[in-house]
Amino acid sequence: MQSRLLFSIVIFFILLYPVEGFSQLEFQKRLSFDRESAQIPASYQYSQENEKFYHKGGKIFAVITLGIAGGLIFGGSLGIFLPEPQGNSEELIRVFRGAELGLLVFPVYCYERILVEPDNRNQWVIGTGGNITIANHANWQANPEYTLIVNRLYYISSNWNFNVAFQYSMRKFQLAESKLEFYNYLDHEPSSSNGIYDVNFTEGYFDISLLPEYKFQKMNTKIGISFGISLAVPIYDNMATSLVEKRYSKIDDWDFYYLNDEPAGPIGYVSAAYAITLQKQHYFAQLLVKRSLHNTNEIFFLTDERTRLSSFDFNFGFVF
Repeated sequence: MQSRLLFSIVIFFILLYPVEGFSQLEFQKRLSFDRESAQIPASYQYSQENEKFYHKGGKIFAVITLGIAGGLIFGGSLGIFLPEPQGNSEELIRVFRGAELGLLVFPVYCYERILVEPDNRNQWVIGTGGNITIANHANWQANPEYTLIVNRLYYISSNWNFNVAFQYSMRKFQLAESKLEFYNYLDHEPSSSNGIYDVNFTEGYFDISLLPEYKFQKMNTKIGISFGISLAVPIYDNMATSLVEKRYSKIDDWDFYYLNDEPAGPIGYVSAAYAITLQKQHYFAQLLVKRSLHNTNEIFFLTDERTRLSSFDFNFGFVF
């Protein structure tokens, strides 16, 4: 385990070297360009502006390639340190989840270091909040949990931002009084008598949301309305059942089949995301609503294609 951690750290610094080198080179070029622009004719300045425009394509290519390579290698190597998925001890699942996380974070880091100008008007937001997760099931019961956020507000114009929101969300809910029948995972044969159970979920997700934001100002308060997409990657998952009523007679209208030790899935789910934000001076408040775009398999161990998750996040933070 220590050798893998050392390998991950070495790989991280190897990947940082071209990113930081590229960043410093661009910074020196910008300084040189600013000095020369004040002393050369306007026609030549126009030619240099064109050259700068085409050179930006090379920087975008560097962001994409370094971001993908860094995300896959560094994220995958650190994935083995993620919590072991319930029902599956294979390291490949954790490596895959780590690679997903790397692909979400490392391209943003490369973009910041290579493409963002030093005199930008972008802002960071750090904060916390709470969330409620619901499922489209008749007997769902929500339980509030916490959320940690790091947002990057990219300035586009006086009326537009682009919000990249990173979140760690612990989500907890219950499917109350569900009619379950237990099956063995391998042969799908009934392994126990049927009954009615409460099914309790506690799951941790790393979310990234991409949200174009329209903003306007009223009484020294910036109000933003945005719509975009969000990807949730499972980090921690735990599910437990508690017997409510034992039934020995056959029940035909099952809510779920419970597969014993079903392997946890490595891929998260995509949601449509809607947000309303309030910003006054250095204070930030946000209501973020996410609705799964497809039937999720994030409710592990239950064979039910109908279940889709939605979450309501209430976040508060500090802008700098």
